[in-house]
Amino acid sequence: MEEERDIDNAPPSFPLKPILVVGGALAGLMLLVCGGAAGYVAITSTAPADGQSDSGVHPPSMPSDRPPGSRDKRKVNFIPVTHDAAAVTKIAATIFKIDPPAGFLPRDAGLEGFVTRAAFSRQSDDVAVLKMAGTDWIMPPGAGDDIPADDPQVRQAVKLVESDYGSQSETTLKVTRLELKTFHREITVLGRKTTFTFKQGKRASDNKPVWKIWGGFDTTNGLAALIMLLPESEFDEEVIVRMLESIRQPDEPDQIPPTG
Repeated sequence: MEEERDIDNAPPSFPLKPILVVGGALAGLMLLVCGGAAGYVAITSTAPADGQSDSGVHPPSMPSDRPPGSRDKRKVNFIPVTHDAAAVTKIAATIFKIDPPAGFLPRDAGLEGFVTRAAFSRQSDDVAVLKMAGTDWIMPPGAGDDIPADDPQVRQAVKLVESDYGSQSETTLKVTRLELKTFHREITVLGRKTTFTFKQGKRASDNKPVWKIWGGFDTTNGLAALIMLLPESEFDEEVIVRMLESIRQPDEPDQIPPTG
């Protein structure tokens, strides 16, 4: 069965190929200059550059060039994926603060370039998951008070949440011809009206019936986005709305703790 490709989640149409070609050329030049000397991974400004992977375990998440108008507030640009609950909680708090549903526990988090990711899930049911990602991007001047679901930067930020470090996403839905429910709801997040998408469907990986909720919004650290997946039997729109309304501004990025 073909995987879903929601138009709301589609990335913007700006060209990435020239950026990747230039990045490859620079990487080759660095290898020549350094003579193949071995490097090391450290949580400092000398860590892998934006968009690089950690020892090849994860593919690049984004090109190395930041979009115009980004907030480059981070003193750290790489943190390996950690499953330590305390570290995950602190990293997630630099994306945005939220009151997750009962039973959702810190699962994993990491930072690569200008993208910070974190996830909370319920151990008793692998369908119940809340994923978030934060970037350095800012909404362009004159964007107004409303943040539409089809804004190109919002769609790209949602794609970052979906990506799961390049593997098949646990939140991808199957394409179906059945008429399942999909609707948008405008919710005030951090003082701005933000459009979230609610979609009923079946998860591509195991065909389980679910509800998927996603959206993006601006924070003091940059544009952030979230995706939430819940079993269909547990869907309660008003509970989810209250959770989204609980979103608060993040901690400063320099409060991210060392992880080893």
